Amino acid sequence: MLLIYFGIVLYGHVLRPELRAWDRMGVPTRSPAFADLRNISTGAECAARGLDVLRTNPCDPWKRRMNYPRVWISIWQGAGLTVAHTNPVGVVLGALFLAAVLWMAGPLLWWQGLLFGAALLSPPIMLGVERGNIDILMFTVLILAGRALSRSRYGTGTAILFTAGALKLFPIFGASALRQIPREWALRLGMVLALAFGVYVVVNLEDIRLIGAAVPRATWFSFGSRVLPARLLEILRVDAAYLSAVSAVLAAIVAVVALALARRMRTSFFVPPAERPLDGVLAMMGAGLFAGVFVLGNHFDYRLGILLFFFPWLLRAAADSTAARLGLTMLLGIFWFSAWSPLRLDDILTWAWFGLSVFWLGRPGGIRLAARRASDAVPPATLGQG
Repeated sequence: MLLIYFGIVLYGHVLRPELRAWDRMGVPTRSPAFADLRNISTGAECAARGLDVLRTNPCDPWKRRMNYPRVWISIWQGAGLTVAHTNPVGVVLGALFLAAVLWMAGPLLWWQGLLFGAALLSPPIMLGVERGNIDILMFTVLILAGRALSRSRYGTGTAILFTAGALKLFPIFGASALRQIPREWALRLGMVLALAFGVYVVVNLEDIRLIGAAVPRATWFSFGSRVLPARLLEILRVDAAYLSAVSAVLAAIVAVVALALARRMRTSFFVPPAERPLDGVLAMMGAGLFAGVFVLGNHFDYRLGILLFFFPWLLRAAADSTAARLGLTMLLGIFWFSAWSPLRLDDILTWAWFGLSVFWLGRPGGIRLAARRASDAVPPATLGQG
């Protein structure tokens, strides 16, 4: 599937750009290529001239202020890279991302591979690849963190989580994966991570504010707690000044209901067991990431790549779990309705997935391992007691 898809992209987008093949497949393109990565490369160029690129970045083709932590300037310059390297670096980032998510999925049956391929080649995921967005690198780093935690390398996994958070901020929500390790380790490392990241935020608070102000808050090809309410307020012709309040109230209601159900519901119907320790860790990480970024507001759809973290868990559970099959249907709906649903069904589904994510986060015991694979697991104390 990957070879066919990228063969079409190579011919109909790169060699014959007039065919607009990627746009026809639901991926809105920009020229020059790798537009989001270019925000860093041009930011590094202007920073070398002495400009504060978090405030102004005339080197950017669209005059966008750089909306990444300043450490990316040091990384780009330290590697000896220039704007001319944007395209090759973008290709490498895309290849690393695809390799990482395929490795994350592990061995799959043919039907599982088709479903995962349908998610991986969906417009939101391919938008991240086309833009060279740093999110796809963060997903790769977070997969490594999940791997370390699932292999009982708790300190290493936590250090990777902190690094990812310092590089792009939102990955810190992936600390929810600590729920899948022994409680004593989760408490210690959670406190260390919270303290370290808190210091990082305080030291870089002004930059974080500038980055937040520079990040686009679109409702087109986007998701988040503010997207659906914004559209509803527009239809009802209600003053947009109420948007933040409406979004916050709706998110709070959904979260409270989900947490109440998580605590009171005795059945494990909605929490099928994980076949592999890595699957449970990544799913819990995905729940924290999605719930966290959803509450924050609007995000372009490439950040829906977070939802790929649920696939290994749900694909392996689908043969025995109706809930897993329903979850996979919802996820594929989110990925594909985002580009072609006239009724914006993806917005409704993302709200439902936000509720499910909070439900899983609040569920006592986390995501347990399937009994038939318990012998392959990390020590029994790690089975979601955190």
